[in-house]
Amino acid sequence: LGFTYNYIRNYQWRYIYITDVPGILSGTTYNIRVRAKVGGIYGPYGVTCQITTPANPKSTQLESSDCGIVMTSYSNSIRCDYYSNATDYEYEFVNTGLGYNQTVTRNYQWRYVYVNQVPGIQDGVTYDVRVRAKVGGVYTSYGTICQITTPSSAPTSKLIASDCGVSLPNWTVDINCDYIANATEYEYEITNTGLGFTYNYVRNYQWRYIYIVDVPGILSNTTYNVRVRVKVGGVYGPYGPICQVTTPSFPPSTQLRSSDCGLIMSSFSNPIMCDQLSGATKYQYQFVNTGLGYNQTVGRLPQWRSVTVSQVPGIQVSTTYDVRVRAEIGGVFTAYGPMCQITTPGSFRMSGEEGGEEQITLAEELNLSVFPNPNSGSNFTIDISGVNDSKLTTIKIVDLLGKEIMKKEISTISGSATEKVNFESQLQSGVYLIVLQNGQEKLTKKLVVRSNYHQF
Repeated sequence: LGFTYNYIRNYQWRYIYITDVPGILSGTTYNIRVRAKVGGIYGPYGVTCQITTPANPKSTQLESSDCGIVMTSYSNSIRCDYYSNATDYEYEFVNTGLGYNQTVTRNYQWRYVYVNQVPGIQDGVTYDVRVRAKVGGVYTSYGTICQITTPSSAPTSKLIASDCGVSLPNWTVDINCDYIANATEYEYEITNTGLGFTYNYVRNYQWRYIYIVDVPGILSNTTYNVRVRVKVGGVYGPYGPICQVTTPSFPPSTQLRSSDCGLIMSSFSNPIMCDQLSGATKYQYQFVNTGLGYNQTVGRLPQWRSVTVSQVPGIQVSTTYDVRVRAEIGGVFTAYGPMCQITTPGSFRMSGEEGGEEQITLAEELNLSVFPNPNSGSNFTIDISGVNDSKLTTIKIVDLLGKEIMKKEISTISGSATEKVNFESQLQSGVYLIVLQNGQEKLTKKLVVRSNYHQF
């Protein structure tokens, strides 16, 4: 055949798969010798051995665990054996009695298939499945036929195992359901027959979890039945099995988020924020220092529930304050949540450009909301309110070293604006500061960029 190929392996993996050798033929005997590199120098080849390749050309097929499977749920995928150097895998689904023949192509990175992604697939039907691989732009022959039987009903979902029967420790814990391929919506049904309570909560496929505190009329220390159904192809399937969820023993309240509780602040440019409470129309922060006889409250709307501490009247530097938060729901304030302590910075200053510092002007009415945050680093949207239209309004994005990333003038109408801001190039993962300036007033928000964050 005039065939020679040299295959080098690292010492950690000295084995080879003969199918990885380009141009190898089936049913053919080859001479193989091996030499080793020691101290940077190859020694002589060793004794020649012969091997004979399999009589049949290499192909792929469903993994043994999926060959003959009777599926109980459409949430389970099927997958073929790995084929070296393949760029694509083509699955063929056949039911001769139904006159059905459909192929689905998968990239080598995702060689599995969710069966309900196959057009025209039916419930409770057995299909012959073959797979072939594309190598060097050419498909191999199909491998061995395997049979699979689809589930007997439309795809269903339910609460994930860890959430079925859970007693929630607090109101900030979410519950989640099983993923269903191609689902566009998940609908949770939450009931308590004794209370005559039923509520249906629809979630987009991108965020299929729910926070039970977001359910209007939910009670503390109460057990609810929860079922889930999914919409696939524009049609809802049946509800899945019932799971029970017991709400926390105490009524919902809010407090500083865990990352801000006990915070020793390094800069007044860092805001503090409370946990979100469903249905809240206002948040009220209470700042107390008993030794100073200090007690001050600050109200925030739900769109901007963070507080920049430099905005709190009479706040002092290098001082520890007890901070509690309560929410207004239906016109009535909840009780204050657990107390947290924060310690203010040593001066009313923040990092400025080129490693210097600049004085913070305390803004009484200026509001800035940034979303999404965390962010992918490609763009974000700002909501501004409380500005003076007659004064120049700008936003500036700087990194934590004070380097300016961009600066943009913002047009406002009636003291507010909403604007999408695009970066010229993707920001690297990290923390950035967004500085809003209206005349002499400034307000700073933190922007967290994560390269693996999926922004919708």
